[in-house]
Amino acid sequence: NLVAKGVDGSRLTVTPGWAEDVDFEPVAPGRRDAARRELGGDGTFVVLFTGNLGVVQDLETVVRAARDLRGADVRIALVGDGSDRERLETLARSAEVGDALVFLGRRPRDEMPALMAAADALIVTLKASPLTEFVVPWKTYAYLAAARPVLSATGGAADRLVSGVGAGLAVPPGDSGALAAAIRTLQGLTPAERDAMGARGRAYAWKNLTRRAV
Repeated sequence: NLVAKGVDGSRLTVTPGWAEDVDFEPVAPGRRDAARRELGGDGTFVVLFTGNLGVVQDLETVVRAARDLRGADVRIALVGDGSDRERLETLARSAEVGDALVFLGRRPRDEMPALMAAADALIVTLKASPLTEFVVPWKTYAYLAAARPVLSATGGAADRLVSGVGAGLAVPPGDSGALAAAIRTLQGLTPAERDAMGARGRAYAWKNLTRRAV
């Protein structure tokens, strides 16, 4: 953006965000199993979103995708709170999404690693705008450290990060059909294939996106 405005690129250094050390710590099997039971249990493909439920996160698209996924043994779990939660819950009821979408509310930070480890995939979304071209939501770094496949629908830097590392899939923001299709694609992979995606993300994050590395 700055180079396009005439700034000499040799004068610029880009420092990314980072995952915290706690995001790399192994999760005890008992904590993971307990989190899994809360998210959906065996036989259900669980996609997890964590963080602010605000307008800029474009979770209305996620609600519409959940409507398309009814009956597909998929559950999208939203962990967090925010200014758009009440409207989203109303929209979900009117769309009759059923068990395909659940709101789990705000949780303590120390519960996040177990919840992320228990999910089959993690989702990051943003409403399309000129700004999102340059934005990587901070949760993306924790997602990579969690070693789970990431589904990114931001239309910018986060999509390029996830795709470039081979850590998941990227789809256009605001496209609920593409989002639902990408979830089905991840669901159709073998556990080993999904684990490989997650491992690539974690390896990249460990080398490049720790606080120490940054």
